[in-house]
Amino acid sequence: MVYPSDMELLEFFEAEPSIEEDAQTYLARDSSGSVLLFSFNAFEDSVQTVMKRDERIVSLTSHECLTRMWIDDKTLRAEFESDGYRITLALTIRPFVQVEWSGLRTR
Repeated sequence: MVYPSDMELLEFFEAEPSIEEDAQTYLARDSSGSVLLFSFNAFEDSVQTVMKRDERIVSLTSHECLTRMWIDDKTLRAEFESDGYRITLALTIRPFVQVEWSGLRTR
């Protein structure tokens, strides 16, 4: 699988990850009060995003079968493929946290 290096992720999130078992979790905040927790596990090929507002979870999404993840300009992108579906993630943190998950059937 293709993943960004630890240094690329550090530069993107501008913060050190917390590491628990095999998962790296990055925390990002923006000026509107949105908080993002982005977790990535290379051994399980999985990603999870948690969006919070005022300490309440607004959105929690996770997917396995990660085929590649890369940073394109100021956007972290990921693709997941499984059982005739392709799921994509586009995530930005500056100037505001924005998380877009989408999926398409490939068969």
